[in-house]
Amino acid sequence: VTTAAKPTPVKARDVSNIFGGLSDARRNEKCSKAVLFETGKLLGSAWVSFAITQRIGFSLDDTSVLRKRYNSDEERAKAMLLIWCEQSGEGTYANLVLALNDIGRKDIAQKVIQQVQ
Repeated sequence: VTTAAKPTPVKARDVSNIFGGLSDARRNEKCSKAVLFETGKLLGSAWVSFAITQRIGFSLDDTSVLRKRYNSDEERAKAMLLIWCEQSGEGTYANLVLALNDIGRKDIAQKVIQQVQ
């Protein structure tokens, strides 16, 4: 996985809008596989746009490898999320929710928050 420039930090006034009632401690926990798998299921074909966000940091070459290795978008999304969580050191609930918001998938971000509250 290649590293991209750091994304813009979240402004304090936006935190409650983005994270709802998710505590600071919970936000900073590493994502569970169950949450990653559910997110992968929901991402579908949006997994590529999600993977190449600054917060996730995959390159288009990385996504090409996943396309060749896995047969469905769901499998690709799940694999990408696991790789990101295990290798980046950035695989927290906060970063997952922020990256989902970055691609306009607030619906999935809200499901993640509900799942981990």
